[in-house]
Amino acid sequence: MLRQHHHLPSLLLLATLALGGCGEIERPLIVGAKDFAEQQVTAQLLAQTLRAHNIAVEVDDSARDSLGTIGALWAGEIDLYVDYTGSILALSGHPPLHEGLASFVAAQQALAPFALSTGPLLGFNNDYVVLARPGSQSAAAPTRLGALADSGRLLRVGMTQEFRARPLDGFEPLVRRYGLRAEPSLLVSSTAEGKDRLYAALLDDDIDLAVGFSTDPQIAEFGLIQIADDRGFFPAYAAAPITRSSLLTRRPDIATALTTLEDQVSTAAMRQMLTEVTTLGADPFAVVARFLDPTLPPATDGTLARPFGIAVGRLDAIAGQAADVVLALRKAFPRTAH
Repeated sequence: MLRQHHHLPSLLLLATLALGGCGEIERPLIVGAKDFAEQQVTAQLLAQTLRAHNIAVEVDDSARDSLGTIGALWAGEIDLYVDYTGSILALSGHPPLHEGLASFVAAQQALAPFALSTGPLLGFNNDYVVLARPGSQSAAAPTRLGALADSGRLLRVGMTQEFRARPLDGFEPLVRRYGLRAEPSLLVSSTAEGKDRLYAALLDDDIDLAVGFSTDPQIAEFGLIQIADDRGFFPAYAAAPITRSSLLTRRPDIATALTTLEDQVSTAAMRQMLTEVTTLGADPFAVVARFLDPTLPPATDGTLARPFGIAVGRLDAIAGQAADVVLALRKAFPRTAH
């Protein structure tokens, strides 16, 4: 969300890049994406919306990290992509903001010196969340990070590699804010495979907590318990398109098209689309097309012909047995139950 960055100076270094070769030319717009499933969905949201307004556009399938993506935007290799306000503020050294609109305004101000502009808020947040397995000691009430810190237990925490490295809103600052006794027991990539490893480890009790994103479909799929951020550590990560200011000046039709996406994608809707893409193997293009036009029939190309149906008793579901079965199916049928 800029979800992946490592050092505050990284964004500042962009100011030293030459703009040669990035002049605005008449060609299809290039929509970029970072290296996780949600970005495949947001890239299609932008591309299909622009095409609906008769704007020629292509999607760049390069899976870049956050710094690589904003660098590609700056250098003219791509023309727009979706990023997240909290990440932009963290990268620019701005104090965290917890309200989405205030975060958006501050992100606009932070990007302005770099001749970058944000489009409208899309409506969903991809906030960091700390999660525990149902029935585990970490999920016992009160489910607050402050309570876990007060318990003094050594916590085994799983997370993405980029969260481990984030200097302002990552693992080390989180531990310091709460005074947690915690160790980074599992580091994974931000890819779908990495997320599967993270949540498998949580369900197998190899870790006590997992740091995920609010749009992760595994939260509902496995009935995971969110541990409240009762000291307000995590900022808001509201999603919005980013592009070059010069492009919007030259092509006001782009801004007009993007305005139609304002507040149209809820967090629940994004989570549902990600469920179709990451769990059922659906094509992001087809999933987004159906979201934008619900009258379209469900696509079968690239999806399971019929999802597994699992019947469990209420007590087994509460105890996490349903999640165990789903996980076992994923392991047994990696090409179909992924």
